[in-house]
Formats: sequence, C-alpha cells, structure tokens
Amino acid sequence: MDFNRLYSFVKVAERGSITKAAGDLYLTQQAISKQMLLLEDELNLNLFNRSHNAIVLTRDGETLVGNVRPFFDNIKESISQLKDEMKSLEGVIKIGTSFDNTRKNWSPLSTCLKQSILTYVLNSFLILISPLKK
Repeated sequence: MDFNRLYSFVKVAERGSITKAAGDLYLTQQAISKQMLLLEDELNLNLFNRSHNAIVLTRDGETLVGNVRPFFDNIKESISQLKDEMKSLEGVIKIGTSFDNTRKNWSPLSTCLKQSILTYVLNSFLILISPLKK
C-alpha cells in the first residue's frame, strides 16, 4: 500500500477537487489523477463519482477516508508533540577544551551534537508511529 496515494486521496476528499489537492501537495493534476486511478485499481473499488467539473466520493470512498484520515491526523499530532518536546528541552552543555583546539574542533563537534539531537527526535517519532504501522 502506497501511503502517498492514500494521503493524496484524503487531500482530494477534503478539497473536493483533484486540482486543489494537487496545488496543496505541490504536484500536477495529472500526477494526482494517476495516483487516484492506481489506488482504485489496487483496492478494486470505485472511490469517486466523476463529472466534468466535480468529483464526489462514493460510499466506498467515504468509508475509506473515514478510516484513513485518523491515521494521518495521528501522525500530524505525533510530529507536533515531538516539536513541543524539542522546545521543552533545555539545559546547559559545558564543553572544556584548550584555546588552540577550539577553532579547529568546534565546528565538527557542533555538527555532531545537532545530528545527535535530530537522531533522538526521529527515533522518538518512529517509536510513536510504530503501533500505526500494524
């Protein structure tokens, strides 16, 4: 299952328009249309009733969006929680070094610290969403 297709599907359902959803997702209208056709093909379901100037969810489409939207809402909430946790991290890190070593060693050290913090955030996120993958 391609989660990008599902996310695009939710966007189309929310916006009621492939063109508007494409704009939100920074994709072309053709790309979103293709994703929707592939999703319908994969699920062997008709998710939309299409006309020249409107797209409306079928009953199957309504059921799918009702089941899938909470999944994406949960991911957004998890990311928001992680960002809030990052804001609440505070403290002082004291690093002792000789004056001669400071200039040539600080840049790689600061890069390493930034990467360590990013790794912590990403690992926390993966732990939060792991139950959602099942």
